[in-house]
Amino acid sequence: MLTDGRWKATVFPGFDSSKLVIRRLLLDRQGGLWIGTADSGLYRIHNGRVDHFGVEDGLSGDDVMCLYEDHEGSIWAATTNGLDRFHDLPVVTFSGREGLDAATVEGVMASRDGAVRVGNKGSLIALRQGQVSSAEIIKDLPGNQVTSTLEDHAGRLWIGIDGGLYIYAKRKFTRIT
Repeated sequence: MLTDGRWKATVFPGFDSSKLVIRRLLLDRQGGLWIGTADSGLYRIHNGRVDHFGVEDGLSGDDVMCLYEDHEGSIWAATTNGLDRFHDLPVVTFSGREGLDAATVEGVMASRDGAVRVGNKGSLIALRQGQVSSAEIIKDLPGNQVTSTLEDHAGRLWIGIDGGLYIYAKRKFTRIT
């Protein structure tokens, strides 16, 4: 920090700039200062509060090479091990408590009708407004494991099931050979 014409270490609880090798700085549109370090991950200072993100928190690497804010306000941090996106949205979890049939999700997509389609072992379900739409649970799969999903321009669902490819339209599966 530049104070009275002199550079001084910035110190907050949980943050001491004199002990960090700082690579990148970014001032986001909300006034938060993002600090990418060479070996200590990423810090965000906003309204006097310090947040730290490291590998143990899910950051792809502790060596931050680049920081960028996109037009949606997402902060992108490029590390030596990957690319991470930060966005001010709460994490919402869907599991068996919310009606998912199996814990392992293999395919997910957003469809044009506003549903989020989730493929897992034994079913393909639709989430609408945070709720499992029981009327749209597809259990008559021609196999066991949904592996991928896609909606085409005609609104048909293309679904990978057990290594095969199917189109689901008019409540019927058609195998693509």
